[in-house]
Amino acid sequence: MPKPGFYKSNVDVALSDQKHKVGIGAAVTNNKGDIVAVMSSFFYGNLSPLLAEAKALLWAVHWCMSVRFPLDCIASDCLLLVRRVKHRWKDNSIFSDLVDQILSCLSFFPFAAVIRESRDHNVISHNLAKAALRL
Repeated sequence: MPKPGFYKSNVDVALSDQKHKVGIGAAVTNNKGDIVAVMSSFFYGNLSPLLAEAKALLWAVHWCMSVRFPLDCIASDCLLLVRRVKHRWKDNSIFSDLVDQILSCLSFFPFAAVIRESRDHNVISHNLAKAALRL
């Protein structure tokens, strides 16, 4: 749970290779666990699951920046992505570029931690991502 006065964002992605679509879902909760905002969107493309998760996390952070939610926690169910963001991983890949962009945006939220939560705790954002594929 986020601290009083702060919010937590959960983000997830769903892929449809047949439709060449990526669905993104995000939910923001307060310190009582109440959902205060949700967002669902999609874009066209065929990405690896890891790149799609990174794009979704970047998208969710941009959304929270524009709405000005004071985040203290951003949760994803993608362990590899969370580890690479936490350790500021770098190489010459597109994925590394996305990690850099995520880190740059996270400077807007100086108290925010990026954490991994199991899919069981990420159900709302996952359902939002799946719904975006139907749009």
